[in-house]
Amino acid sequence: MLMGLPPFWAETHSEMYGRVLDAPLEFPEDMDPVTSDFIAGLLRRDPAERLGTGVDGPITIRSHPYFDSLQWTDVYYRRIKPPYVPNLKSETDFSHFDKDFLAMTPRLSPSTMQQTQSATMDPSLLDLAFQGYSYTNTDSNYMEDAFPSPSATTSDLQHSSIYYYEDDDYGSVEAATSDDRHNDSGVTTSSSGGGGLEPGSNASHVYGN
Repeated sequence: MLMGLPPFWAETHSEMYGRVLDAPLEFPEDMDPVTSDFIAGLLRRDPAERLGTGVDGPITIRSHPYFDSLQWTDVYYRRIKPPYVPNLKSETDFSHFDKDFLAMTPRLSPSTMQQTQSATMDPSLLDLAFQGYSYTNTDSNYMEDAFPSPSATTSDLQHSSIYYYEDDDYGSVEAATSDDRHNDSGVTTSSSGGGGLEPGSNASHVYGN
């Protein structure tokens, strides 16, 4: 977005894929060194060395000098005004789009075509992809409850259906309920540490047969 081209751009897709695997990462001479360092960190080929990897990954990204002028609290609560807000005359105002793109012939992408086919498919056939699984989440408010609004208090977060904690045994972040209870899958979860499945629970309820 900064330069108008992907970092490993090439004339053909196959050449570009080859450059992603083997070519050195190059930046324009006039690019700010802090910006180039940030991008280079995100594009390291070894995932273990990539900026943002590990338990403290989000912190290392937010603390990079590239974001020194940014107040993350303001970002979270959407207090920052965008540097440019287009003046739209209507919802179908395309005056801010590049004319070259507007001149292109629209084509359905594979994912869009699949969605169109799914919409006309017998609903019973869609369930075939989940054969062998015994659990279906039917709670339409599940995602809304899992991610409360920015104004939610700490107490609200702890009483939502999902919050995150650090597992001391495995050094990973897992989903857990705010109190010991059985969820719809029949698996007991606990906020007292350890996470995962408790003895006596049936793993096939979660992972399938």
